[in-house]
Amino acid sequence: MKIQAITENHIGEASPLIEGTFNQKMSFPFAKAFSTTFVGLAGLALLPSYKVHNESKRNFYEDDDNVTPIPGTIVPASASEIESLGPNKLVDGISVRSPDYLEGFFNKARKSTVDVLKSAESGAEGVTKDYYDLEHHVTGTVAKLHDRREDLLPGGLYIVTGILTGSIIARRRGPVARVLLPAVVGLAVFRWTLPITFANTTGFVYHLEQQNVPAVANAQDSIVSGVERSIEAVESTTSSTIKSVDSAIECTKNYIASITGLNIGQNKKN
Repeated sequence: MKIQAITENHIGEASPLIEGTFNQKMSFPFAKAFSTTFVGLAGLALLPSYKVHNESKRNFYEDDDNVTPIPGTIVPASASEIESLGPNKLVDGISVRSPDYLEGFFNKARKSTVDVLKSAESGAEGVTKDYYDLEHHVTGTVAKLHDRREDLLPGGLYIVTGILTGSIIARRRGPVARVLLPAVVGLAVFRWTLPITFANTTGFVYHLEQQNVPAVANAQDSIVSGVERSIEAVESTTSSTIKSVDSAIECTKNYIASITGLNIGQNKKN
């Protein structure tokens, strides 16, 4: 195969001679254009030819059967492809291949997801268990405090009425009285309407004080013991006074009976 190449050197050598000849013979406007075209064709004729050697036959699709196999044929995979696909495993009778990096990625993702779900589940179970334990403790404690022989609803209404009455009484009092008087009246009504429940409640509060604030419980014990001793002293004094008065009255009766001869007090006995 021959290819003609144009070079500026050959055109430059042939152009002055041809251009001068045509300029002398053609003076009309198209002479210059015609001379330029003629010079170009003459330059192409004078150029040397070059030979380019190429292969006589080139099969561009000689590997077409390997690249695109015929439908229905089985092409064995190469060792690198088999290695990249990973080891062969049978899952329910089906041959499965998966790359190691893909298995590692999904195993890691699955383990992290399972760990997060387990931690969330354990946390939710712990919170739920704590809530149910607290609810059971509160309901059990309230059930133990209330005596079934006492009507809770009427007693509660009486207690609320007592608290409102105390707040009305202490309306024109100082801030201390406004706080203490409704509480005192409400506790008094509570003890009067629900005595057994009141005793259970005070015992429960005292138990809590012993566990949490033992100093306050000890101070209350000393105050209560002092009040009890005072009450016992008053009761003993009252009983002794009553006995003294009774003995004095009896002596007076006997003295009057001995003087007057009257049977005082016998009619009542008869």
